[in-house]
Amino acid sequence: MVKTIYDGTSEGSLGRRLMSDMYAYAAYADKKDAWHTAFEGCSVDFLVDILKTMTKTRDRLSMTQRPWIISETAYHEREPNQT
Repeated sequence: MVKTIYDGTSEGSLGRRLMSDMYAYAAYADKKDAWHTAFEGCSVDFLVDILKTMTKTRDRLSMTQRPWIISETAYHEREPNQT
C-alpha cells in the first residue's frame, strides 16, 4: 500500500502524510525485529517522511539518556578473539 501511494502521489500529499504518520507513530523496537524488516525496501522519500515525523513527535532525550553517553564503549570495535 505504501508503494502504491508514494508512486501515485506527489511530495506533501495527504496520502503520503497518512502513511508516514502511521509508521512513525506505530513503529517500535521488538524482539522479533518486525519493524526493522518493514522498512527494508521502502523508498527514500517514505523513510525521510517517517524520520521527519519521528523527530517532531518523540521526546527529546536528556544528554545523560543518550546511548553514546551511557556506554561509550558499546561503540568500540574489538578483534574477534578479544573480550
